[in-house]
Amino acid sequence: MQTNRYPVLRVVAVIYKVLGVILAILTVLGACSMPFLGNSLFRQLGFGDMRGMGFFGGVVSGFLTLLYGGFSALFLYAAGEIFTLLIDLEANTRATAALLERQQS
Repeated sequence: MQTNRYPVLRVVAVIYKVLGVILAILTVLGACSMPFLGNSLFRQLGFGDMRGMGFFGGVVSGFLTLLYGGFSALFLYAAGEIFTLLIDLEANTRATAALLERQQS
């Protein structure tokens, strides 16, 4: 079995996986910082000082950030896995075809 087939697809798969991991790390960091930024978030949106709702709003924003960023990171990593799956599928199909050729002759 040749392991040097489709080198560009292997690089693309690794890039997608690395981007997925980086996005997951940034998502967790961003979601953890949201409760501390909640009050300034409400001030920027024009709601004034919400007295306590800033922290709650930050927690809600952090949860939504974690949810959206988590799914985005998961799908980026899954895209890299799909490229790896397709490369492996091609290799297995090639090996099966070679085995059937040997059995027939």
